[in-house]
Amino acid sequence: MISVVMPVYNGQRFLAEAIESILKQTYRDFEFIIVNDGSTDDTASILEKYAQQDERIRILNTEHVGLVGALNQGIEAAQYNWIARMDADDVSLPKRFEKQMAAAAARPDVIVWGAYIHHISSSGSVLSISTFGPATPQAFEERRKSNEPVQVIHPTAVMRKDMILKAGGYKKEFEAAEDVELFDRMGDFG
Repeated sequence: MISVVMPVYNGQRFLAEAIESILKQTYRDFEFIIVNDGSTDDTASILEKYAQQDERIRILNTEHVGLVGALNQGIEAAQYNWIARMDADDVSLPKRFEKQMAAAAARPDVIVWGAYIHHISSSGSVLSISTFGPATPQAFEERRKSNEPVQVIHPTAVMRKDMILKAGGYKKEFEAAEDVELFDRMGDFG
């Protein structure tokens, strides 16, 4: 089972498409926690519409606390140990969770999984592909030994909640690079 955590602040433009991409996953065993971080646009009404259509969606309405605060609240509310990150302006391909959970089952020692991404235009054309991050255990170890940051494309991450909490969660003082800093601390655990 997966807990999908998606913070959103004034994200009405792409929100429906982001939600639809999660609901269309071939891997169906998930809860979808959407943290509405004090949005002042039509985000709340869009979220309510989807929550009424799918019981896996749970909305957390908060005062505006920023990305780090919203992420930590979503993780705290998560029922399952695998946390899948999602952003409100991104689209996940339909087999994302299926592939990531198969990889996690094959390698239970890995605590964070990511994926490559396609950068797309507003019309859906692929502009470029990002492929950074360690793709093998050896590449991970090389980065750790050389003090290079362990980078995973944040909105593609699937990570273990117990290890996020053990590392202390996201830190407010690293708001601009909260993901890299968290992954670096989590790297101490595997």
